[in-house]
Amino acid sequence: CDVVIATTGRPGLIKPEMIRPGQIIFALSNPRPEIDAAEALAAGAKIAEGGAAINNLLCYPGACRGFLDAGARRSTPEVFRGASEAIVAMTPQGQLLPNPLDRKVHAAVARRVARACLDQGLATRELDPDYFLEE
Repeated sequence: CDVVIATTGRPGLIKPEMIRPGQIIFALSNPRPEIDAAEALAAGAKIAEGGAAINNLLCYPGACRGFLDAGARRSTPEVFRGASEAIVAMTPQGQLLPNPLDRKVHAAVARRVARACLDQGLATRELDPDYFLEE
């Protein structure tokens, strides 16, 4: 089975005729993916997903909490890199993603975002050192 992970930022780059039966397609560019998930499924993909679901389910809840807790008024790519690293760290061995309903995932993302905001001078609030302890 082929797995395609696309992060090109080029909407429509993957055409339906390029999909082989049984492929797994993660077209992760936002706001418009390389191919729409429904289009990929109709073309024969076994599994297809776009990046918005991953962002909306796994990144933004914790990231927003971290920004609010740190009082940050802006972000940087490094802050979101920290969020993505937290998501990876919370992903169980053998799984593609962590459970988006696991509150520990969102708490881990919030801590990493708040830490990155502090480290980069973006935070306007002091955070208790206990904030950064795992639950």
